[in-house]
Amino acid sequence: MLVLSVVLPGALLGFYAMQSVFQEAALARQVRSQQCHDLAAGLRAELGERWHRQQDQTTSAILRQGEAWASRPDEALANLRTTSPQVLVALVFDSEGQPLNPQALSSWSSVPQTGIPVLSATIRSSTGDLEVRALIDPLKLAADLDELLAVSERVHSDYSFSLNEPSAPPPSPVRAYADLSMAPWLPGAVIRVATAKPRADEAVGGSLGLVLRVIAISVLMAVILLGIAVITRAVAREVEVARLKSDFLSSVSHELRTPLTTIRIMAEMLSLGAVPTEEKRSEYHRNIVSEADRLTRLINNVLDFARIEDGRKKFEFGFGDIADAVYEVERITGDYARKEGFEVTTELPDNLPPVCFDRDALIQALINLVANAVKYSDERKYIELGASLTKRSVRIWVEDHGPGIEPDEIPRLFERFYRGGDHMTRQAGGTGLGLSIVQHIVDAHGGSISVDSEVGRGSRFEIILPLEGPPNGASSETRI
Repeated sequence: MLVLSVVLPGALLGFYAMQSVFQEAALARQVRSQQCHDLAAGLRAELGERWHRQQDQTTSAILRQGEAWASRPDEALANLRTTSPQVLVALVFDSEGQPLNPQALSSWSSVPQTGIPVLSATIRSSTGDLEVRALIDPLKLAADLDELLAVSERVHSDYSFSLNEPSAPPPSPVRAYADLSMAPWLPGAVIRVATAKPRADEAVGGSLGLVLRVIAISVLMAVILLGIAVITRAVAREVEVARLKSDFLSSVSHELRTPLTTIRIMAEMLSLGAVPTEEKRSEYHRNIVSEADRLTRLINNVLDFARIEDGRKKFEFGFGDIADAVYEVERITGDYARKEGFEVTTELPDNLPPVCFDRDALIQALINLVANAVKYSDERKYIELGASLTKRSVRIWVEDHGPGIEPDEIPRLFERFYRGGDHMTRQAGGTGLGLSIVQHIVDAHGGSISVDSEVGRGSRFEIILPLEGPPNGASSETRI
């Protein structure tokens, strides 16, 4: 549902944003190329107008010579070139097509006439109609065009204008440009109009401006997708926490009901005198005390967790004997563990120095570890408590010989409400708070806790406390 409502619209938005950027860039290139073509077409039209004006002027000059072309063709040609310097050479032909100025024929033949404009005019004379053919100098047209190009560059400073051959390579760096042939007036030449500087979106394969916009959109989409991922993870996490809280409430209800039921039944039997022997009555009393201790530990865990969550958990630090605290844990958990068929042993050296710690909190942490060992062990019912001294710390451990913990579950053991997925864990019950509280207690002491476990061989939880005490000293209150 989240994919359909958020991810898919975001992906479509990014796609269309990218598409619009590329379409805009392509359209901008087309517009600039069309602008270059329009400017080139304007220059070509202007040159054509100049050519037609020169053609009219040359024709008028030829006609003014009149009869001179029949009687004095060389003199008429000289006068024509004086008034119309754009004329290279002119030939006069009679009605039978014979040249009347054969001396100009060699000059005519020496000019490469391929594509050079030829002007023709008919003159009526007393000897008949004469045809005057004149070759126009292309250099004069090129000079006129250069003048037009210079004027255009001054008017349109964003563009460059040049006269090139048709095979000239494109401008470098790549720019928008247009080539337009100047035939028939300047055959073999093209006008090239190009943008004066390369634009951001004119380079092959994109350019700085286009790339920056694409990067900006990509970064924006990445941020959106990252936000979606974070929101998705947060929502999933909240759903998971809500589920764990629901499991927690069910587990707490079950954990409270079990010892209360046991206490109520045994107390009723004792009050009714239904227990026949003194030995049995002593056993019932022990069971009532054991179940009451179990109930107290459960309630203390819940209350401590609530204080930790609210930041109200207080610790009373002072120098004391770690070994004495470990023996106290053995005494408190002994009856409960032995009733479940466990053997609890201790391994403590004689040289443990006084350590700054909260005795009650540490005892609670160790009791939680022992309770877990009892709860999750199977046939091998053996638990060992111990401590050892290192250079700067004291190590306290609780080791069992139970089924062990899967490696992928170890990183999550100390999360609140978390309980492993093993079937034995589910059958054993619990609130999922014990190890979380242990972690908070150890952190308040400035220490650390590690887990060494192998499936099928048991687990070892080791608390490491610094000899100098917590980092904030022997403060009476520590907020977590």
